[in-house]
Amino acid sequence: NFLQSYNIKEETIGGQKLTSVAYEFILTGLTPQNSILIPLNNDFDTIEVFGRTIYRKENRDGLGRVDFFGGCTRNDGGGLELDDNNLQEFKKSSISGVDPNFSHDISGTNYIITIDPNSAVLNLSFKIWLEVHFSNITI
Repeated sequence: NFLQSYNIKEETIGGQKLTSVAYEFILTGLTPQNSILIPLNNDFDTIEVFGRTIYRKENRDGLGRVDFFGGCTRNDGGGLELDDNNLQEFKKSSISGVDPNFSHDISGTNYIITIDPNSAVLNLSFKIWLEVHFSNITI
């Protein structure tokens, strides 16, 4: 229940579905948490995810930003394959201490964005804007 989504917008352009969604939640701890799950429902489904994150740490001045992108494809056997093992990230922070880490993974038919808050005692407040491009490509 720590995940809340707002302002879901969907449109289809040239056979591709574009979904924009915003999330707001608070994380604490030293363990990566599966924060966002995106299902791929059909064989040959492909997604690209572009995210922009702003975060603050409890009782700390400053602001952190993480922009990221990644994606995966559901193959003809129904399995998911990451486009790249690493989520591509661009970080900038004026907050003292260790920054959170973002990664991505797959499980079942879900593409997962994971966040490790890297903060044992302080709450981190996140606002994330995602743009998700869905497409189903067959020959």
